[in-house]
Amino acid sequence: MSDLYTDPIGTAELAAAKLGELTGKAQHHVALVMGSGWIDAADSLGTPTHEFDATALPGFLPPTVVGHGGKIRSYDLQGPHAFVRTTTEHPDFTAVRTPCTTGSMPLPS
Repeated sequence: MSDLYTDPIGTAELAAAKLGELTGKAQHHVALVMGSGWIDAADSLGTPTHEFDATALPGFLPPTVVGHGGKIRSYDLQGPHAFVRTTTEHPDFTAVRTPCTTGSMPLPS
């Protein structure tokens, strides 16, 4: 098992594999990290195909700020798949590294 602080890339690779397992999607094309105040924007993407606690992915920590959602969502956007994290840590490198491991382009809020 990788450690987020001693092997961040290995941890991201484990998290990407778990993301694929939980969603059935080998790749997420777009990554959105939605901090507090942005959950309504994530809701505007429609109904996620999958939603689960961020802590289900290796290296993802629970939210520590009131109002952060603490969820991972996966959306099918009429072809491309979107990875959406409804919480952030500062800095939130794992939320960017993990979807990048699957080939996505991160778009932080």
